[in-house]
Amino acid sequence: MAMLSPGKTIHSFRRWIFTTLAGLTAVIVILLCYSTTATPKASLIWFKLAKEDRPATMRNRSYDETSKKLPLNNTIRLIVDSSSSTNRSFSKTLREKDLNEEVKCSKSCQEAVQRHRQQRLINTCAHLPKHRRGSKIWDAEGNLRADQLKRLNHLYPIDNSKLIYCSVPKDGCSSWKRILLAVAGHIEDPNNFSRNVHPIFETKIKPLSKYTPSEAERRLRTYKKFLFVREPLQRMLSLFLDKSVAKHEFPFKDDQFEEFLNYILGTPVHRMALGYPEHWAHASFLCLPCDVRYTFIGRLETSKRDFRYILNNFVNQSSQHKQFYLTNVHKTKSTDPLIKNHYFSHVNNKTLQRIYKRYELDYKLFSYNKPIFLKDTNR
Repeated sequence: MAMLSPGKTIHSFRRWIFTTLAGLTAVIVILLCYSTTATPKASLIWFKLAKEDRPATMRNRSYDETSKKLPLNNTIRLIVDSSSSTNRSFSKTLREKDLNEEVKCSKSCQEAVQRHRQQRLINTCAHLPKHRRGSKIWDAEGNLRADQLKRLNHLYPIDNSKLIYCSVPKDGCSSWKRILLAVAGHIEDPNNFSRNVHPIFETKIKPLSKYTPSEAERRLRTYKKFLFVREPLQRMLSLFLDKSVAKHEFPFKDDQFEEFLNYILGTPVHRMALGYPEHWAHASFLCLPCDVRYTFIGRLETSKRDFRYILNNFVNQSSQHKQFYLTNVHKTKSTDPLIKNHYFSHVNNKTLQRIYKRYELDYKLFSYNKPIFLKDTNR
C-alpha cells in the first residue's frame, strides 16, 4: 500500500478541516434564516409550560384523553410581537406578582399568565385519579352526553357575544351578572340596576342545562368560556361575612366563624358535588374545568386587570359596562389582611386543616398555594 508523503497528508488534513467548517457554517446560516422567517418581528420569551393547546378537534374533550401529550415539566417558547411597546418592558419570565397580585400587567403579560393558569390546570387534571378527573360529560366519540347535561347548570351562554360564563358564588358573580344582563340587552345600564340580580339573571339567561344536548354542545365548542375563582378559605370567609346570605342560610353570629366552618364540613361531599348548597360548593364541581376548556381563568385576587381584559377582548362592551366595572370591582372585607387574621387566628388549626383538605382540589386546579398559617402545625 502506497504511503502518502508528509506534504500530501497535511494538505488532505487541511482540506478536511475546511470542508467540515464550511458545512457547519452552512448549517448555522440555514438555521438563522429559518428562525428569522419563522418568527418575523418577534421576540422569544421562555417560560416553564407544557406543550401548546390541544388540537381543535379535542379541545372540549376530557383532559385525560390527551394527558400523555402534556409532559409536566416541558419547556416551550412563547412568541410575542416585539413591535408592541408594552412588550419591551415585559420581563423574560413571569414574576410571582404577575400571577397572584393586582399589579400592572400588559396584554402580553395577561396572555402569558393565562397560559400558565391553564397549563397548571391541565397538568393537575391529567394527574388526578380517574374518578376525580371530571364528570365525564363527553363520551368516547367526543360528543356531549345527554345524561350529563344537568351538570352544566352554572354555565350561562350569552349568544350575542358568543360567550359562556360559569357562575361561582362569592367569586364576583354579582358584578358579572349585571354586566352580562346589559351585554345581552336585558337591562340598559348595570349602574342603575339595584335589585337582587340573581333571580333576574336566571330568568333572563338560561344555563346550558336547559338547552338540548346538540345546542349545548355547539355553544361549548364554539363560544369563548370564562370563570372567576377565589382562594377557597377567603371565599368561605366572604360567605360568612355576607349578611344577606347568612340570615337565610345559617344562624351564626360574628364570633362563630369556626362553627360555620364545621357546619360546612358537615355537608356530605356528594351533596356538594351536586352544587348543594351552591354557596360553598367547589368551583371545580360547579364549572367542571377538567371537562370544559376555559378560554380565560380569572381570579378575584387580580380582578381589576382580569375584568378589564375580558371587557376589552371578549365582550361587546359599552361605556356603561366599563364604568360599572370601574366603580364596582374592589377589594372585599375578606381580602383585608387584618380581618382575615382576626377570623382565622381564632379557628382551631385542626378545623382549618380539614377545610383545606375539603377544598384541596380547588387549590391545586387553580394554582393556589396552601395558606401559610396552615403550615404551622404547632398552633
